[in-house]
Amino acid sequence: MSLPIESAADVERALRDGQARSLLTRQQESKSVSSPLFEYVQSQGHGLIRGTASTISEDSVDSIMTTASTLSEDGQDAETLKLIDRLCHSLYRKAMQKTKGEKRGVGRKATVVVDRTHEKNMAHVQDWLPLLHLFYPKTFYRLQGDTTGQAELPQGIGQASTAREASTMLRDELVIEKLAGGNSNFVYRLSHEMFPQQVILLRVYGGGDNEAIDRYRDILAMRQMSDAELSPSILHTFRWGRVEEFMDDVATCTTDMLLASPTLLTDVYRVIKEMHQLRSDHFLPELVHRHQLVHSLTPSNHQGDPNEYYRVNAPKLQKVLESKHEPIGYYKDSLDIKLMESLCPSSFERVTMRYLRLTCNNVVPEYRDIFAKFYGEELVRVRGWCEAGNIPLVFSHNDINPGNVLLSWRKVPPQFRKKDYHDVATTFREPLVTSSQSSALQRKYMSEKGDHVNLVEAKGVVLIDFEYSDVNYRCFDLGNTICELDYDYTKGNGSGEPGFIKYMQTNPPASHCAAWSALPPEYPRLPELIYDTWERQSLDDADPIGALCLRAVHEYFDGSAADAPATITREQLRETFLGMLCSHFHWSLWSFVLACNSDDCTSNAESEDDFASGSSGLDYIFYGNTRIKEYFALREWLRAKGFIS
Repeated sequence: MSLPIESAADVERALRDGQARSLLTRQQESKSVSSPLFEYVQSQGHGLIRGTASTISEDSVDSIMTTASTLSEDGQDAETLKLIDRLCHSLYRKAMQKTKGEKRGVGRKATVVVDRTHEKNMAHVQDWLPLLHLFYPKTFYRLQGDTTGQAELPQGIGQASTAREASTMLRDELVIEKLAGGNSNFVYRLSHEMFPQQVILLRVYGGGDNEAIDRYRDILAMRQMSDAELSPSILHTFRWGRVEEFMDDVATCTTDMLLASPTLLTDVYRVIKEMHQLRSDHFLPELVHRHQLVHSLTPSNHQGDPNEYYRVNAPKLQKVLESKHEPIGYYKDSLDIKLMESLCPSSFERVTMRYLRLTCNNVVPEYRDIFAKFYGEELVRVRGWCEAGNIPLVFSHNDINPGNVLLSWRKVPPQFRKKDYHDVATTFREPLVTSSQSSALQRKYMSEKGDHVNLVEAKGVVLIDFEYSDVNYRCFDLGNTICELDYDYTKGNGSGEPGFIKYMQTNPPASHCAAWSALPPEYPRLPELIYDTWERQSLDDADPIGALCLRAVHEYFDGSAADAPATITREQLRETFLGMLCSHFHWSLWSFVLACNSDDCTSNAESEDDFASGSSGLDYIFYGNTRIKEYFALREWLRAKGFIS
């Protein structure tokens, strides 16, 4: 370390200089710190957190099936065989529970009730028989002493009595294709030769740090979006993954597509607006805790004030933390800030503080306290800017980037369309009309011409991947989506590369080439293009990229893309820029957490002291340092423009 780290300002200088590697270590030298809520619940003696899918965790029961003895004999891909075995075991176990009407409870046996509002166990699906062996054992398994209710199976489809038998059977029947997934999961396309039109998607979670992703909110968000016909649906869930509706013959969006189309970014913001109008209160800590905790905290009577829950329960948690921790512990100071992790209504503060706690487990010990002080104080500063603008809380995606947007091919700019695509005008009624070909595995809709199409084709633009969805400031999605235009993760993936490129630095507009050539990578190029276009109050001679962003933001606020720069207020522009600021700050800590915690989805260097990279090649430590440097640069730029004090 070239600079002494004695103050928060020193931490900022080190990060500005790109020295995150000197502040962090892969080796944890102290016991991991638990969340404020966990410490409080433990202090109650009996009030443990209920088992839920709210965090990534390895299901030891699901992991007991191994295929080591058969892999070398079969000569098949080891990953594929293990995947089938795991899938069969998990689904068989769930099916057996439902058949017997029992499950493990907290010290008791409870009847299994299938709530179709929250769970689709596929027992009613009659068009994809191979997985029905697993989902509906009363009909498709030969149960001991039970010969009733068995369905007549098509020729060539067998029955299985155990998960192992089903696994062996499906090895020859299932066709598994590994798809490009995110940095925290693997994604597979599952099909069957006898049922070529019936396809499902299997998502396998990474292991990693068991607090990095809130699976409870992830699944809750996807179900809500699916019900609103804004995303694919969840067909089944289990500890290590889930089965989802598969969208065939659709395009995954890219930065190039968004910037080449005059309307595509506006379409994305129209979907964001629809999402933000959905229910958000059941993502708030109060209702989530009520679902997860045996010993609940005091409910609030907030009457529209979501911060009331924080004010009511903060003294309780603070008292426990002050009594349990020694003066040198993580909770020795700034408790009011650190309690935000468990009680703050907006996920920007709540989740960012969780990432700070997890990151501090891997901060070099002598810098740990001052590192936490810097990030905590900076978060309070950003929170103050958001609250000063009275920015509302909404149901937020929190990770809208081009890779999380699925497109109908008709929405894709012509130069990026598949070769066999024929551009035929297609229109749909609103609300969408369900097709007679629709099934539980895949919904189909009728076009006005009578075509039967999937959800993406019907809607044009659909969002996926809700791992980070939650209640948040409205500005987060508005700003984060623009931030992600400047990070292209489809490029920069070669050996020694960071797993992304800065788009505006690599592809500057001709009008800014000279002015930007000597500026550092973190300079806020995209905000500058947007601001310059907004100042002109006209799209004439404006930078095309700035105009695209302003049209999209205008669509969100005013519902029309006409003369956007003339009607977007300075306050709306400020809110969008604040969202960008929140985004850079938040993702820097997320990246530091993943850099220090490897899992099945990371690719690590030979030395255990080196930091992890994502399955897509994203260099987490470099990416995190880049995002916080962008935060610093944008913060100073916003001050210079008078947007923040």
